[in-house]
Amino acid sequence: MTHIQADALIAVALGEPPRASDHRHLSHCATCSKHLAALVRIVEAARSSTPADIPQPPPERLWHAIEQAIRYGGASGGPPDHE
Repeated sequence: MTHIQADALIAVALGEPPRASDHRHLSHCATCSKHLAALVRIVEAARSSTPADIPQPPPERLWHAIEQAIRYGGASGGPPDHE
């Protein structure tokens, strides 16, 4: 069985009416119906999000600590002790 192309499913999930052949296919194909349902949930979640839902970048001090840990090979944030 040939399934509906991803771009056609995405268009339907975004609100475009399906082509007649795709509409018939969706009524018989559980796989494409499940894919479409998942895409619809994604579109609904994206459309209902607010600016407060967008993750904020971590503070600059965290990036500095990560850089130091990578540079010096430890989590202490500083150079290793030399003996």
